[in-house]
Amino acid sequence: MILNSFKNLFILATLCVTQSMFAQNEVVTFPDYFTIRLGISNSFNSYQITNEIIQEKILISPNQEVTSTITFLFRSLEIDIGFAPQFLNFNNDDDKKGDSKLFVLNLRSYLGKWMQSIDLYSTKGFYVSKASFDLPEDDYITLPDLKTFKIGGSTSYIFNDSFSFRAISFQNEWQRKSAGSFIPKLAYYFTKVEDSSTGESSEFFDVAIGPSYHYNWVLHENFIFSLGGFAGIGANFSKTRYENSAYNKNFNSIAYDLAGRISIGYNSDRFYTGITNTYNLFFYHEDRSTGIEDEQIFFEFYLGY
Repeated sequence: MILNSFKNLFILATLCVTQSMFAQNEVVTFPDYFTIRLGISNSFNSYQITNEIIQEKILISPNQEVTSTITFLFRSLEIDIGFAPQFLNFNNDDDKKGDSKLFVLNLRSYLGKWMQSIDLYSTKGFYVSKASFDLPEDDYITLPDLKTFKIGGSTSYIFNDSFSFRAISFQNEWQRKSAGSFIPKLAYYFTKVEDSSTGESSEFFDVAIGPSYHYNWVLHENFIFSLGGFAGIGANFSKTRYENSAYNKNFNSIAYDLAGRISIGYNSDRFYTGITNTYNLFFYHEDRSTGIEDEQIFFEFYLGY
């Protein structure tokens, strides 16, 4: 399925790129505006381990927290900080899932047609889904000492000058006419997972390259709807260490990366607002029978000026 998605996206990008590259579209820029954006988001990183021989799936997730995000934007730099304040008292509303702590930092910059993003995720406190074992309907296995640290990002090249990625993520440009662009991307992430209760730790490095295509539909002078997807192939390099043991487990594997983005926004001369949902999945095999899915989901509602 992953290979078919990769093939279909590549065909779609090939068919659309010629038309989009030569479209005559307007993009209004605000290069000297300093803007601040406030948002409410639900962002988390989960892991699914599948054993194909015994047909067992283990889903490891944090207790999803609603976080506040504050973003500073000026010229070609965006800084996005996410945290879970105490006044959002509906966080961790299910005590049986345990307590999770989350911090997110995103950076994005533009240099000509190049777009660079850097992401940092720090999470402590996970639980194992009841669907993974023969547990009561409302019970979970909590892993309070399990923590993950992920840092990485992507480097992309936007072919079409008439397409504005900033109009959907940066908000210092305003797309006036519908346009799309073929955007090849190189993605890379380093992840460290450790459990202080067992002394076990693992490190993963994922890298993938592939095509993506994004399109902005201008629904009205001030409203825009955007949809895009990415399919990449690369490699995973992993290492696991065990406490009080000289044995380290190392393995390398082919990795697949799937990503998608959907957003709708309103933009005026001074004010903007919108909703964004992004999804990213790295998939690889630890061995012939064990597959691992590293999934990142981000949903945000924001207001900016």
